[in-house]
Amino acid sequence: MKILLTLFVLLFSSSVVAEKIMLYCSDMKVGGFEGESNYSELKNYAETKFKVKLDLGNKTIVSNDLMIEDPECGYFPKITEEYSDFLYCIDNGISFTLNLENYRFTRTRGFGFAIGKKDDIGIAYGTCEQF
Repeated sequence: MKILLTLFVLLFSSSVVAEKIMLYCSDMKVGGFEGESNYSELKNYAETKFKVKLDLGNKTIVSNDLMIEDPECGYFPKITEEYSDFLYCIDNGISFTLNLENYRFTRTRGFGFAIGKKDDIGIAYGTCEQF
């Protein structure tokens, strides 16, 4: 009985670990609108690298680097060969959308024009890899 219980615990714990993936992501291109120019200026920003914790079991993305700590997330399963399954999360004016098949992403940042505080509006795209 102890052997059976031990096997059950080992099998269950490995499946939980397998559903949590650490990704290392890199921007390919980043741009946005400058708040100081009243959003009339489009500017290129510096690309960055950051880490993302992907929890497939709970369908969430968390990233301290991006300040996505307690997000609201949505999951969309693959519907055709053209559209892969993806996960998107939003937290504190930041959104992150991740293709779950190839780890390509799109992210946005900023409350910007909507709240009138001259916050820049940024958008980026890039790729992630598992490590």
